[in-house]
Amino acid sequence: MSTRLASDAVFDAIRHLRACVDLAFEEPSPANASLATLARNRFVHLVLHHDPDATAGLLSTGSSALFHAVVQDAKLIDFVLELPAAPAEIVATWNDLPRGDARRLFAGLFLVPPHALPELTLFIEQQRFDDLLLRYIAWHPKCFGTDEERTVYFDYTVRLYNLIADLMERSPPGQIRPLLEHGVASLKSGAIYSCEGYLVPFAQAKSRLIRAYIRRKHGLDPVESGRPEPLPPDRPIRLGLLWNDVDARTENFVGVASSRRLKAHGFHVTSIIHHNGYFGAPADDADTLIGPIRALSHDIENLNGKPALKDKVTAIRALDLDCLIFMNNITFGYNEYVALATLRLARWQAVNFCAVFTTGFPAIDLYVSGEISESGSDPQEGYTERLVRLPGSCLVFDRDAGTGPSRQWLDMTELRTPATTTLFASGANFYKIHPVLSETWARVLAATPNSRLVLYPFNPNWDSSYPIARFCRRLSRQLIDHGVDPARVTIAGPWKEASVISTLLATVDIYLDSFPHSGGLSSLDALRLGIPVVTKRGLTQRENQSADLLELLGLGDQVTDTIDGYVDTARRLAQDPADWASYKIGIAKGLHDAPFFDTELYARRFARELNTALTTTPSGAA
Repeated sequence: MSTRLASDAVFDAIRHLRACVDLAFEEPSPANASLATLARNRFVHLVLHHDPDATAGLLSTGSSALFHAVVQDAKLIDFVLELPAAPAEIVATWNDLPRGDARRLFAGLFLVPPHALPELTLFIEQQRFDDLLLRYIAWHPKCFGTDEERTVYFDYTVRLYNLIADLMERSPPGQIRPLLEHGVASLKSGAIYSCEGYLVPFAQAKSRLIRAYIRRKHGLDPVESGRPEPLPPDRPIRLGLLWNDVDARTENFVGVASSRRLKAHGFHVTSIIHHNGYFGAPADDADTLIGPIRALSHDIENLNGKPALKDKVTAIRALDLDCLIFMNNITFGYNEYVALATLRLARWQAVNFCAVFTTGFPAIDLYVSGEISESGSDPQEGYTERLVRLPGSCLVFDRDAGTGPSRQWLDMTELRTPATTTLFASGANFYKIHPVLSETWARVLAATPNSRLVLYPFNPNWDSSYPIARFCRRLSRQLIDHGVDPARVTIAGPWKEASVISTLLATVDIYLDSFPHSGGLSSLDALRLGIPVVTKRGLTQRENQSADLLELLGLGDQVTDTIDGYVDTARRLAQDPADWASYKIGIAKGLHDAPFFDTELYARRFARELNTALTTTPSGAA
């Protein structure tokens, strides 16, 4: 067959693949999924046996027409990667190709995720791609098949973000190519949250890319280095609290609790509302937190009427603030709220533990955590910001926030059978359930034969779609490997209102926390109902949130440092009724005077430590 005819056959195969993928995506069924799989296998087979030079030509000149079918849509990429594995002979042929062979890249786009293709970063360096291909390059996983894949992805993203930043920095102001813009818009950190330890290289690479984008796109000057001068200690501090929105959600409940009493400690508090809400709720809507935010503030600055980023920057700078605290997470991805965190808006700028890990932004001067929340020998090495550690934990909650009655009741009693004496549950978000964690839960179920596990991982606040089939396949495989019937795991939800979770937990015996990204508020949901929590310590506050809660309840001896200890704790609580009952009694006693509900104590500690950080030069500083 001539090269021309072979190339025509490849184009025909990609069109056929697109049609089959569209059908299976819109009308899910085993038959349609089978058609899509066969079309994928035919396309990959043709590519692998195509002429190498002709394949490179397709990549350099025809990729827009060729890849528009699938690569442009992240949901379709998710779908293709969820298809059953290609036949072994196809995979073997693909693996045997040299790393620089264009056929390996071309076929690999439909076989493995981007981070499993080292060729991609090579193509970026040589700029041998078009704008559309970056939609595949910058695709981020929502589910890892193995722990090794998680590590590979971390290294891949650090290199990828630095490479795109290189290209961005060479672009003239105001002339950003669509592929570079997409590289920023597609930033996500959810999968990174499940990596252990300090994440400084990732944070710095992501920060560099965002700052390069803001400089070229908006003509603004992000902070590149340096630290502000200490404030005079003899005058009141003008403190700004920048809220991304006023929605009734976890970060804002925590933010209100942490700042409710700051006015009484000498701060002049100005709350700045970036926008009213994700869902367009008016600012005086009773379902928002605008009322509590007004009550804790001297002044309110609403940025809703300022559509341009530059106008918002001007408005915040006009407030002449001594310190500005970003009250919501700025480590997940990119949006205008994150863009503000790259700029100097006040003399000092800070984040609290709602930033899941270090921001990497030179404009953020302080990261507020807690003494027991950071357990590394030198916790400062995990942060690009100056670490401020409050006595005790960084966690604080309003005792009754988010505990209202549910309008929906979940009856999970059918899971109680004569063969089920222990019901485990976990509300860990899908992004937190990496392969090592789900493997650990499989070990827990294997060690407690008369048990079941209920998961509710698909929280709509984190994402609007999840690769559920791929997740379930991995979990089922792990369960079977440990001799556990997958039917012993029930996946519930998602629900629009979080209060429904308490009705599910009402029937649960033991709550299984996630690690290394612990779930502080999810564990608190269980503790409020007297449910024992199994958790594991780590290095950073994101790893120790549940451990902090138990330490502050006087139950630190229930926290383990190892995976084996985690499994043993779950087994012991399931099999020793006296130990389980003692744990529940300890929860009831501890909750009565729990320091993480004492907002006045938190405010006192926070005011003292923040004043010290803002008015003194740390030892060893230049």
